[in-house]
Amino acid sequence: MNPPEYDYTIIGAGPAGMAAAITARKYGLRVLVLDEQPDAGGQIFRNIEGIEKNLNSEFGKLGDEYKSGWSLVKEFKKCGADFFKERSVWQIEGDLGIHHVSTTSNKVSSSIPSYFKTKNLLIAVGAMERPMPLPGWTLPGVMACTAVDVLYKSSGLVPDKDVILAGSGPLLLLVACRLLDAGVHISALLETNQRFAILKALPFLPQALLSFSYLKRGISMLQKIRSARIPIYNGIKTLEALGNS
Repeated sequence: MNPPEYDYTIIGAGPAGMAAAITARKYGLRVLVLDEQPDAGGQIFRNIEGIEKNLNSEFGKLGDEYKSGWSLVKEFKKCGADFFKERSVWQIEGDLGIHHVSTTSNKVSSSIPSYFKTKNLLIAVGAMERPMPLPGWTLPGVMACTAVDVLYKSSGLVPDKDVILAGSGPLLLLVACRLLDAGVHISALLETNQRFAILKALPFLPQALLSFSYLKRGISMLQKIRSARIPIYNGIKTLEALGNS
């Protein structure tokens, strides 16, 4: 049996992968999208279809940007691309302008083919968090920021006790703001960047101003955290989680 052949195969059904599929379909290309998750949305719009009916209640606290993902997913589902979810790509080979893509299903049984041919390949798997192990990181109640975000989006679960957030970057600020919206008390925010690291970023300020909406959002998140009077400690070099429960 000959494997299915496509003009364009996209690995990843997050915002970038979905947008690429929609655009490719507008040009009449036969498109295949593969993703290992149970549905489209990626990490940014995780579980957007599953909780769409609840967006005006508890999940509405995820914000307007998260809500906007629903229209993107809906357009993606209607664009005519073949979408195979719960598929992991484990090998890609190519010759004579044709890529050979081998996949495996996350389900025990699947009638979907596991081998495809494609003329063009786009890898849109997004970014991933890289947490650094620290003493005590396996204790109960210690988790990565991504895990907090996933639990909230998939199940509406948040910590029920005081929280200390540690790390650096925009994800730390985003999780802090979402926990505040969910009514979680944050005892402190430990920033592991060097105290004057912002000075090293100044040469990139002109480029950042070209995407002012993102810069504005970051500033608003910082203002929200400061308005909540959360203690912020900068220049943290050593971290250790202590406890027995």
